[in-house]
Amino acid sequence: YSQAGWAGGPDSGEPTGGGAHDKGKLYYFSGGWGFGAGGVGSRASSFNAGGGGGYIGGQRGEECNASFCFPGDGVRYTRDQQLPAEGGSSYVNEDHMVVNGILTFSRGHTDKPQNGYAIYEFRDQAHPYSFMQFDKDRTKCIEDYNAETNKGTNVQLGACVDADKQRWVFYENRSILFAKDAGKCLDLSNSNLSNGTNIQLWDCNNSDAQRWVYDGTTKQIRSGINFTKCIDLVNGRAVDGNNIQLWDCKDIAAQRWYIDQATLATLADTFNRIHFVKDPGKCLDLEKANPVNGGNIQLYHCHHAASQYWHFDGNTIRYYANQSKCLDLRDSKIDNGTNIQLTECNGNNAQRWVYDGMTRSFRSFVHGAKCIDVSGAGTDDNTNIQIWDCNESDSQQFIISN
Repeated sequence: YSQAGWAGGPDSGEPTGGGAHDKGKLYYFSGGWGFGAGGVGSRASSFNAGGGGGYIGGQRGEECNASFCFPGDGVRYTRDQQLPAEGGSSYVNEDHMVVNGILTFSRGHTDKPQNGYAIYEFRDQAHPYSFMQFDKDRTKCIEDYNAETNKGTNVQLGACVDADKQRWVFYENRSILFAKDAGKCLDLSNSNLSNGTNIQLWDCNNSDAQRWVYDGTTKQIRSGINFTKCIDLVNGRAVDGNNIQLWDCKDIAAQRWYIDQATLATLADTFNRIHFVKDPGKCLDLEKANPVNGGNIQLYHCHHAASQYWHFDGNTIRYYANQSKCLDLRDSKIDNGTNIQLTECNGNNAQRWVYDGMTRSFRSFVHGAKCIDVSGAGTDDNTNIQIWDCNESDSQQFIISN
């Protein structure tokens, strides 16, 4: 049931009104005001009072003048009974989210003069929007030039304001939608990975040029084509109108962004543990604390011992007690169910991971659509850890603590 917010929704998007009261204008029984008047009843009977008002208002109740009345939903009224007033309609609050269309809509009928309501069924889940703030100076945000929605519109830095041009939605397929027009996405021009390539607005097309991952450990926004390429502020200058581009990922202020909807990890040099969100009392664990090549990674109840301590070295996750050993995707295979293990650190992509701050998952550098996964979303000790298609389910969500 929605009670506020969507200009342009069904029936012109009227918000729900208040309940009817028993002394309206000139003692007529009328529906309470919302953003518009409720339906007007009559002095004859309080049962005739109007429903709560939206912009178009509720409607008054009626008397059944036939032998039987069927106002809908199989409800039957006999002669001289009072039919219920209809409440004013509602709309969805889109101030803080993007709603991708309505599948069905109906106004509720009240069984007495009271607040109106509306029922919505949406085509897709609503998504809250985010601001992408420059972390060094959070008064500056990534914005679409002049809130335009044309293909090729430039993306730049601007003073943060609560305005359409700075509202973005991080979508499940790793695209970043422009909230003003959800058919437009943040796009890497011509899929070009060269340093200095422009970032722009373009029609959403589900291509890798429009896939991005927010790194919750470094605050970088990495390209879905290549995780070693990041969104970058030209020369790190926090001035209005400065351009946004692609560049080699580096540990510099020009590439660090703060996103209010994201989960961030505050890493320590020692004793980082990886908790399973579904059951925070369970942690990623090296079986028997044995750092042999091929040592198995499992879920186990959290404790303060070496088998659960990890050192984050850039995008490599080292076993703290023996930092020559790393968390590894066996044989770089991305088949669902491939095992996650400990083995000698070698610097290849099978040992590099991005902690996605929007989904709280660990994505593989081998393939950004593959995530560390708890087998069967189980919570028992010794449950195996594997690779699987990223799906934002409970089985792939983790929190880093120290």
